[in-house]
Amino acid sequence: MSLSPFSLSMRFYPNLILLIWICLAPDLYAQKHDYTWMFGYNLKEHPDPTTWGFDLLFTETPPSMTLRPGRSMFIDQSHAAISDTAGHLQFYYNGCEIHGPNDSLMENGDGLNPGDISDLVCPENYNTSQDVVILPHPDSVGLYDMFHHSTTIFTLTGGLKKIDDDRLHRTRVNMKANQGLGKVSLKNEVLQQDTFSSSLAAVRHTNGHDWWIIHRGQRNNFFYTFLYSGDSITGPFPQEIGIPFMGANGSAYALFSPQGDHFAISQWEVGCMLFDMDRSTGKLSNFIHLPIPDSDTIRAMSCAFSPSGRYLYVAAYFEIYQYDLEAIDIAASQKVVVHYDYTLCGLQTAFYWMQLGPDCKIYVIAPNGIRCMSVMHYPDNPVPDCGFSHNEIFMPTYNGISLPYYPNYRLGNAPVCDSSISVHIIPHIPVPSEGLKVYPNPTSGRITLTGLTDGIAYDLQLMDLTGRKMATWVGQFSPIELDLSPWPNGLYFLVIDGPRSRETIRLIKTE
Repeated sequence: MSLSPFSLSMRFYPNLILLIWICLAPDLYAQKHDYTWMFGYNLKEHPDPTTWGFDLLFTETPPSMTLRPGRSMFIDQSHAAISDTAGHLQFYYNGCEIHGPNDSLMENGDGLNPGDISDLVCPENYNTSQDVVILPHPDSVGLYDMFHHSTTIFTLTGGLKKIDDDRLHRTRVNMKANQGLGKVSLKNEVLQQDTFSSSLAAVRHTNGHDWWIIHRGQRNNFFYTFLYSGDSITGPFPQEIGIPFMGANGSAYALFSPQGDHFAISQWEVGCMLFDMDRSTGKLSNFIHLPIPDSDTIRAMSCAFSPSGRYLYVAAYFEIYQYDLEAIDIAASQKVVVHYDYTLCGLQTAFYWMQLGPDCKIYVIAPNGIRCMSVMHYPDNPVPDCGFSHNEIFMPTYNGISLPYYPNYRLGNAPVCDSSISVHIIPHIPVPSEGLKVYPNPTSGRITLTGLTDGIAYDLQLMDLTGRKMATWVGQFSPIELDLSPWPNGLYFLVIDGPRSRETIRLIKTE
C-alpha cells in the first residue's frame, strides 16, 4: 500500500513539531537570568576576606555562597547583574562601569551615567537604589539592553541641595563580541529627561515578546511607561495616578507581581501604593493606598510579592507587614509578620530591601553593611505560617546594602520559581550558653569544646565560608576535642545542633 505525499506529511508534521519543541523547550523553560546574585563590597586589596565580594549561586545543587576574590568592582546599592538562560553570569554593573564574566572592565564599559555625580564618585560606586533593570533582547541571543537612571544635584527653594534622578538611559551590551567577554555597543542613550524617583521596574507584555518599563516622577503623581520591543523603544506614555511624592527624599522601591497583574511601589513618605496592571496596554488602574502605621518612624522601604501573587509584603524598617490581595478590604488585611530585633547579629538588623528568589523564598537585607540576611521560607502562607527567619543567613562577607532587583524573566514561559531549590546556608544564632568555650581560637589544628550538657548527643558540623560542609562529628560528653589540621588555613564555622537549639561559633585556622 502506497501513501500519498499528503498522508506522509500529516504523519511527519506532528513529529516535526515535537522535535522543534524538544529543541526549543529547554531555552524557553530555563530563563535563569536571575540565578546569580552578587553581594559584598569587594575591597580585594584588603587582607581581610570579609571585605571581599561573594555570589549567591542558584545554579549549583545545592545553591551556594561563593567568594569572588577576582572581582575588582566595588558594589553598594546601585548594582545589577544578568546571566544567560542557563544561569551563567554575563556581566554586572555598579552605576559607573560594566564588567564581564572575567571580572574585568568590558570594552567601552566605563563612563556610564555622565554628570556631576559620576565625576564625584566613579569608578567607586554610584550608590543609588533600584535605578537599573537589564532585559535580554527578545530577538537576538547574546544582546542585552540595560535601562538606568543618572542623577544630578539640584538646588531647591531655600538653598537645600537635593540629588535627584534626572535622565533615563539605555545602554546595550553585546556578549557575542570579544570571544564571549562582551562589548558595550551603545552607551548612555537618553530616553527621557525629567526628575524621577528611584523606581525602575519591568514586566513582560501579554504578547510574550515585548516588555513594559515603568518609573515614577518625583514630587508629582506621574508614572512614565515605555514599550521595549528590542530594536524599537516607544514612549514615554505618562499616566497621572496615585499619591504624589512631595518630600525631598525620592528613594522608592517598585515591582510587579510575578503574574504581572499588580504593581506596587513603596516610599517612606506615603507607605505603599498598589495598582492593577494591564499588560496589553501598559496602564495602571484601581489604586489602593496601604498606609504604614505612624509608629514606624521611617515607614515603607521596600515590598515583595509571594510567588502566587496573593500576598504583598512591605518592609517598614522596624516591621514587615503582610497584605492579602484576595481580601475584600486589602488595606484592612494588614498583619505584622515580624518585629525588629536589634539583639541579633551584633548591629542594627532592621528591614530594608526585599527580593523574591528563584527558590520561592523572599530575602531581606538590613540598611547597613552587616553580614546577616533574613529569609521568608513560605511567603504564600498567611501569617504566622509564612516562615520568617530573622538573620538566618550569616554571609561570608560584609554587604554594602546590596540586593539585586530582578523582574520575572519567566513570565509566560516557565514557573515563577522552583521550590525544590534549598539554599545551603549557615544560620547565625547567638550562643546562649555562658559556659560554652572553644580553645584555642585561632588554632593550628586541635580545638577543645567545653560547656555542653553531659549526656546529650550533639551533632557538630564544620563549614567553610561558602556554606560547604567539611566534616561532621557526634559528641555527648564535655569536653569534646576536634582536629582541624586536615583543612587549609582560613575562616570556618562550627555549627552545634542540640535537641532544642543550634549554636554557631566562628573558628580561625592558622599555621
